[in-house]
Amino acid sequence: METSGEDGSAINHSELFSQLVNKDGQMNDTVASFLYYMFPRELFIRALSLIESCNMFIYVLVPSGVNDKNNQPLKFLEVSDLVNSIYDDSELHRLIVKPSDEDVPTYVDLNNWMCSCQEYTDLMLERLNQMEAGSLASSLLKDIDDSQRFQEDRFAQLDAHSLSMQRYVHCEKLNCPHLLAYSILLRSSTRTLQHFLEKGQILLIQINNMDEWLKLHINVVE
Repeated sequence: METSGEDGSAINHSELFSQLVNKDGQMNDTVASFLYYMFPRELFIRALSLIESCNMFIYVLVPSGVNDKNNQPLKFLEVSDLVNSIYDDSELHRLIVKPSDEDVPTYVDLNNWMCSCQEYTDLMLERLNQMEAGSLASSLLKDIDDSQRFQEDRFAQLDAHSLSMQRYVHCEKLNCPHLLAYSILLRSSTRTLQHFLEKGQILLIQINNMDEWLKLHINVVE
């Protein structure tokens, strides 16, 4: 979603997220401070806490018929290949935050900017109650149909594969820690995701069986 800086230029959230961790694997305090003040309700701190909680799962569906470079059946992909497949959108993936207590899992859909958490629901209801005229879509969405104004930012972007239009959600109106946390991981750079995977804070799980994949719509795969 486009946000203007002091000079009126659009802020590229994806670029900022990709700079959050430097090449030495250390947190970039300058970028972290900037992001802290950019998002309301301490969303950035809450998103980082989620990442560090080890409760964030990324499930990737890799059909059993996938072959390796030598055209041999490949049961499990390397982590780097899984990460690339997520960023390329070449494999289906599902994002679930497993609860640390008896609460229900939280399901996150970045492609459609949706989350099952109560905070997201409350914000959506608030937008509905504040509407006086027009549609909810016109209130929450921003369309860019001029290719000269297209942005590289993937944060809060819908219809990312459209060649004629870019569509963004007004993230200042509809956002939650779960959406922001997964955006930091999946709307930045493969290096950022790899960093948190190597620290063991994010769980990346490959699923080859369609029955197990369908269970994700009901429960968290153990």
